[in-house]
Amino acid sequence: MKYKIISPSAKPTAHDGILFCLLSDSAPERGSAIARRLESLGLDLKRLKKDEGFSGRETQDLVMNVLSAGRHFRVVLLGLGRSKDVDPTRLRRRFQRAGSILRARGFARPLVFLPAGLELDGDLALTAAIVGLGLGAGVRITHARAEPRKQKEPVSVQIVAGSGKKRPRPRTVPDAATLADIIVEARNWVTEPANWLGPADLARRASAMGNAHGVACETWNLARIRKERMGMLEQVGIGSSREPRLVKMRWAPRGSGKAPHVVIVGKGIVFDTGGLSLKPVKSMPAMKNDMAGAAVAAGAVSAAAALGLPVRVTALLPIAENTPSSRSYRPGDVISGRAGKSVEIITTDAEGRLVMADALAYGAEMKPDAIIDVATLTGACMVALGSYTAGLWTNRDELADALIRASAETGESLWRMPLLAEMMPFLKSDVADLRNTAADSYGGAIAAALFLREFVGTTPWAHLDIAGPAFFEKRTEAGPRGATGFGISTLVGYLTGIAGTRGG
Repeated sequence: MKYKIISPSAKPTAHDGILFCLLSDSAPERGSAIARRLESLGLDLKRLKKDEGFSGRETQDLVMNVLSAGRHFRVVLLGLGRSKDVDPTRLRRRFQRAGSILRARGFARPLVFLPAGLELDGDLALTAAIVGLGLGAGVRITHARAEPRKQKEPVSVQIVAGSGKKRPRPRTVPDAATLADIIVEARNWVTEPANWLGPADLARRASAMGNAHGVACETWNLARIRKERMGMLEQVGIGSSREPRLVKMRWAPRGSGKAPHVVIVGKGIVFDTGGLSLKPVKSMPAMKNDMAGAAVAAGAVSAAAALGLPVRVTALLPIAENTPSSRSYRPGDVISGRAGKSVEIITTDAEGRLVMADALAYGAEMKPDAIIDVATLTGACMVALGSYTAGLWTNRDELADALIRASAETGESLWRMPLLAEMMPFLKSDVADLRNTAADSYGGAIAAALFLREFVGTTPWAHLDIAGPAFFEKRTEAGPRGATGFGISTLVGYLTGIAGTRGG
């Protein structure tokens, strides 16, 4: 999808529909481009409020066919709410809704009017709008149907931006469009049925995405995984006939030897039955989503390369399928991996932290400036924070601040959680260095984070538990039903920030 920003005084080219973004607490300024266009279409906002109940609230949208001067116009009104409440999160969510409307209604060349009062032509707001449109309009997979749904995203979008003081950078529009495309692709991997996306398939998808954007990729098979002493990744994946993989993706721009280096580890469990500690029937169908962290890591490093960020990024994707068989590891087993720590298995349904531990240990050996892991790790995090916020654990305050700032600027939600020393005794084992779950049944998300921390040493580290926002069971104001690609924008925002302060 192509985007073109035009000034309020410019004449738009041919378009097949119009989207007006409206505030609930202020009407378009008289004589402004948006006011003139509304007037030319005979649209009176006061009458629409009386007749249709549309007042510009952040949960409202209205689709109409308008007859003006003998011509039919397709019009969408999108409410943004009160001007003081409009932030990148609101914008991204509302424009995601707009994008889904444009796609569903078959708009090919829409004209979009943004209100001038918010300086929406600034970088953050314009990025939120374009990424939101791209995510909403991006085609979701339907090819499993006998008659696939006909979906076509808009071909081109003209955006009439307000005349605010802060003009966007020249790269803002293409960078935002590229980011949206990468998120859509990664999001669709998460939606893919597990029988179509095994460990080798996911490894190929990640490598293809990375290679397309200039990322160097290599895939380790089971023999290489064993050679690299990643015993925990091996044990989790050995129960499946589809053997585990580890994908290493590296972005290093020319002359970047002194640029900051960040390692991103993404959990890639393509399907999680729970292993021999079998999950309940109701919990099983959604477990194709358990590789969302790997999709996020692959998307983040690919976006860093596509945007040409002057920062070194290594993504590590430990990929496995957790299924029961005669070769599966068992509760009560003691296994170890690259770090040399032994782990007593209490439940085989706490497998994600095991594959992550091997990748974290390997990443820490690179001595990066920071290591960040992303995983759909615990239902306990969803109990604590709900479906729309990811948990953040870290051993560095400055890393927490940078990630939270990036999430706020890119329209995603993080909340810092504690690393409670009081809970470490619950991870101690009588027969090994650690247990893979705590003896106490409470605080499961904290226990998982504490377990992961044991494998990073003194490296600055952050853990993002995206179990809630990685996938929505139903459409809400936060987004449509299905996989979301949550985390890619935050990581790209973080990488952009450190590239600007240290590497740019």
